Amino acid sequence: MAALLALFVAGVPLSWLSVGRWVHQAGLREQRTQRAWREIPAVVLHGAPSPQTFRVPLNTTVQVLAAWAGPGGQRQVGEVAAAAGTATGARVQVWVDRSGQVTGPPLSPSELARRVLGVEVLAIAALAALLVSLAALARSQLNRRRLAGWESQWALIGPRWTRHHR
Repeated sequence: MAALLALFVAGVPLSWLSVGRWVHQAGLREQRTQRAWREIPAVVLHGAPSPQTFRVPLNTTVQVLAAWAGPGGQRQVGEVAAAAGTATGARVQVWVDRSGQVTGPPLSPSELARRVLGVEVLAIAALAALLVSLAALARSQLNRRRLAGWESQWALIGPRWTRHHR
């Protein structure tokens, strides 16, 4: 148990730093590819139902059919998120990638930081789970060996002990 505790104490900073650095670098690569994304207006072609129609909160978003200018000014049509009750002809802002396809907003620095922190915490939890599993396995093997030793000793002592009581 002491060795596993020492492994945990040594492994926490190592896993924290290595996993955090790996996820941060992956996030930076993702941000670099998303630099080409841009936010543009899209015109709603068919209005969204009002919140009262579905009895949902006012800030509910729904998918509506809209049109926007793609690469080279080419008109593109597709579904975009809009607030419930958005009228036909209204403009909504959408994020598009290089090809003009609607996408979500790019990864923000604060979202990247949350992602890194979450993975760092999960790495520590995974390390703890691994070490607890190893401890349980070691305990199981030691118990099995101990019980086998008791059984072999009883095989030697048991017949002599039970003979005296007959």
